[in-house]
Amino acid sequence: MADATTNNKFVTLNLTGQEGMVRGFFMARDMSEPASHQTFPGIRAVAVLPQEFDSVPEAAEFLEQLLELGGNAGAVRVGSSEWLLGAWLSQ
Repeated sequence: MADATTNNKFVTLNLTGQEGMVRGFFMARDMSEPASHQTFPGIRAVAVLPQEFDSVPEAAEFLEQLLELGGNAGAVRVGSSEWLLGAWLSQ
């Protein structure tokens, strides 16, 4: 996990690793909160999308326009093992 930024209610996070790491970030183990809860409170699932982007700003703009407030998080690849996760948080 590299960086977390918040823009109003839209939150993004960069992760390095394979697709399984992205999915695992949202999975709870032994009845505890998933790791994603700290960055994406209230978001319980992630949709790993097939899109790939050359830059983080381009990927963030795509996710921000695609995702719905209070819905699932989305993840897109930015580079060979870099992922951008994003979600609209309801306040």
